[in-house]
Amino acid sequence: MKWLWLLTIPVMVFALENPVLAAEAGGDKAAMEQLHNELRKLKTEVEAAMNRGDIDSVLKHAHKDVVLTSLNAGGGRGHAKVREYNDKLMKGPGRTVESVNVTFTPDELSLLYGGDTAISWGSSVGKYKLVGGAEYEINSRWTSTLVREDGRWQIASFHISANLFDNPVLSTVTKSLYWAVGIAALVALLIGFLLGRRRKS
Repeated sequence: MKWLWLLTIPVMVFALENPVLAAEAGGDKAAMEQLHNELRKLKTEVEAAMNRGDIDSVLKHAHKDVVLTSLNAGGGRGHAKVREYNDKLMKGPGRTVESVNVTFTPDELSLLYGGDTAISWGSSVGKYKLVGGAEYEINSRWTSTLVREDGRWQIASFHISANLFDNPVLSTVTKSLYWAVGIAALVALLIGFLLGRRRKS
């Protein structure tokens, strides 16, 4: 049965030449590092494309069935839906967002499953300029699933969310609400005062 080990030689050679199989075997640190470097490169390119408003370049790194869930609970599945969502926010006369500048910071190395699937997660700081001039800086958390097809990584899903109870948009809304309540209270007092004077007269 010693001859059986000869059959493993072609597989071992092919695995060493193929970073996915080598990583799956878990015995080639260089192959693992190559996969992580590919993921780092994808993150850098997608981040740069997002910040210059280049949706075409972003979608080049996205799987055809990519699933997006955004900060405002928008998004969609597939290139067409993601593009439609982006254009609604940032293009055309009805757009609400003027520009976006986001920095994504992974918490640690992506988790690799079998060499062709990865999960990455971390924090982000986003600067959002809205149509009309309002600007917000929002700290968020994100999670992304990536798949490796035809020798390259693609984003299969991306989900980003902010703290529901502590973010600058909520603070602005809360302050506006306080002002509205305060003004309403003053108006009510003024009306009450005037009505009181009328009754006395």
